[in-house]
Amino acid sequence: MQKKASLNDIVAIIHNFNEKRGWESNDPNQLISSILIELAELAEHFQWKDHYPELSKEERVSLGYEFVDVIFYLFRLADKAGVDIEASFFSKLPLLEKKFPIGQTDDEHFKIKKDYRQTGKNRLYR
Repeated sequence: MQKKASLNDIVAIIHNFNEKRGWESNDPNQLISSILIELAELAEHFQWKDHYPELSKEERVSLGYEFVDVIFYLFRLADKAGVDIEASFFSKLPLLEKKFPIGQTDDEHFKIKKDYRQTGKNRLYR
């Protein structure tokens, strides 16, 4: 079943899925642990590969399911924390555009990263 949905629609679907099963009691640590576990399963598809492998249709489906598992728990955590993931995305995007301007060299980017790590101050929020 293919449907188009906004990020907030997907969050609502995940919320309802969990609510119907009585899974409302997950705490943040459980959800973060689940995100990391699912992310590790996703990483296994790329472990020891230095390129994107050619995947069969079945392998792409399997890989897609791993992405969904990560997204499922990530969006669940956002929902439980009261974060509007869609609004956050569109609010953060201009900051990322500022942080990574078109035409910035790798050297310039790494200098900014180094400065941030040394000072702990993100220039985006100054």
